[in-house]
Amino acid sequence: MTKLWVRCADPVLFPRSGGATIAAMDEQEWLSRIDEHLETSKHYMREGNELMAHIDATLERNTGAFLDLQAYLQQATTILGALVAEIQGGQRESRAWRRESREWQRALADKLDRLSPEPPPSAA
Repeated sequence: MTKLWVRCADPVLFPRSGGATIAAMDEQEWLSRIDEHLETSKHYMREGNELMAHIDATLERNTGAFLDLQAYLQQATTILGALVAEIQGGQRESRAWRRESREWQRALADKLDRLSPEPPPSAA
C-alpha cells in the first residue's frame, strides 16, 4: 500500500526542526476518512433539502396570507377614500351653510338699522 506524506507549512502547529509532517496514513485510511466526510456531507445536504422544503412551504403559506392582506388593505383604502370624500362634502356644505347664515345675519342687521330709533306708538 502507498503511504501518503503531507508536509505542513505551519511550524507553529507542528514545531519541529526542518518543518513538520502530518503522520503517515495508508491509502485505505485516507479513503475511509473521505467516505466518512462524504456521509457527513450527505447528511447535511439532506438536512438542507428538508429545511429548504420547509422554507418553500412557509413562503407559499405566507404568499397566500400576503395576498389576502393586500386585498383587505385595498378594500380598506377604498372605504376610507369614500369616507374622506363624504367628510369633505360635508365640510363644503357646512361652509356654504355658515356663509348663508352670515348673509342672513347681515341682512337682518341692515333691516334693524333701517328701523326708526323711536319706540313703537303702542309702547308709549
